[in-house]
Amino acid sequence: MKMRSRAEDPNISLRVIEKIKDKCKDYYRETMGIDTKVLMNSLIKDIMLFKKDCLVAAELAQQYILKSIEKHPKTAKHESFRMSFEIDRLNEENESLKQEISELKAEFTKISSQKDEYDLLPQQLITNSIQMDSNNEELEELRQRMSEYESSMIILEMKYENTVSDLENERKTNQGIIAKLQASLNESNVKKEALEKKIKDSMSNYTRFLFKKNLEYKECQTDIKNLIIEHIGVINVQKNNEYDIGQLSRLSITDSEIFNITGMNNLDIFSSNTIWVPPTIPILKIQNFSVFNQAC
Repeated sequence: MKMRSRAEDPNISLRVIEKIKDKCKDYYRETMGIDTKVLMNSLIKDIMLFKKDCLVAAELAQQYILKSIEKHPKTAKHESFRMSFEIDRLNEENESLKQEISELKAEFTKISSQKDEYDLLPQQLITNSIQMDSNNEELEELRQRMSEYESSMIILEMKYENTVSDLENERKTNQGIIAKLQASLNESNVKKEALEKKIKDSMSNYTRFLFKKNLEYKECQTDIKNLIIEHIGVINVQKNNEYDIGQLSRLSITDSEIFNITGMNNLDIFSSNTIWVPPTIPILKIQNFSVFNQAC
């Protein structure tokens, strides 16, 4: 930071002057044949005129006093001190200038030694420029490809979103169709059950019709093969070769054809062999039976 000069900051100047006075008192008390006050005032005046900066002036005063004590006898005059200090200062500046000149010469030598290299720079610059242009072209191509890639990604994302939306709509539509088909299936099952019942009733009626026809036109007799007599409940029949249907009303007769004995009163079941249906046997299979209607 640049120090303020005496004219800019008189307070600092006063402090510096007091500092220089103290130093002068320390070094010249009872050492010189001249008046100490006059010497101090002369030192301060010379130094402050030479260096306006207050702190630098204090430092120069200190150096001046030290060098004066070292190089000059006590009988030396103030003018000799001042001249000696000026000579030393000029010598220091001269050395500093010599150092700067030496550094400048070294820099000049370095620049001169690099001249040949600098002469080659245009060709190198051309090569580098060509390479840079090529790199710029590749970079531009990469940017173009990146832009195309980003555009394609945006399109794919839009397609994906549309596909997901379409699939969701299709799923909802399919759910509606499935619900309708399920309802239709349930309705069909109800119709199927009703139709099966109707067919069963029709077959039962048709079988009774055929059975009656057989009884009417086949000398009132129908042959039954693989007859199965199945107990509905506990019955009590006599051991005989004739069984009145009234006694067998609690039995069911099943065969390859459907037979319903409902309404067949006074029927006799004849067998080629004497049979007995014990109440403890739930099912008894008998072959070659005939059913005869006594009403004929």
